[in-house]
Amino acid sequence: MRPRRYVYRHIFPITDPDRPISALRVEAAAVLDALAALSGARLVGEPVWVVAGDRLVVDAPARPAGEGEVGALVQQAVERLWRRGYTAAEIGDLLGVQVEEVPAGEAVVSVEARGREAA
Repeated sequence: MRPRRYVYRHIFPITDPDRPISALRVEAAAVLDALAALSGARLVGEPVWVVAGDRLVVDAPARPAGEGEVGALVQQAVERLWRRGYTAAEIGDLLGVQVEEVPAGEAVVSVEARGREAA
């Protein structure tokens, strides 16, 4: 029996048609692992990016996230975004969380709980 394959898909709306797709991919790639974690997945391979009309669609090989991985994956993504100069409001918007949940280390625990609730 072949092992089960998992693929995580996320669809990003293209809201600025004048912005280069490469710039959109960089921004989306910065949060892709955190978005996958919030959905209960851990990315395990290279994503494939496709433009479909006014959407940027990404499919990435994945596996179910293990216990405790969600918070760590989200924390890594948040730290990456801080280093790139994103504000708490921008990070919250990208991850779909309240701005109060972004800056403190304890806040990531509430993000992890949100991911479990969605599962």
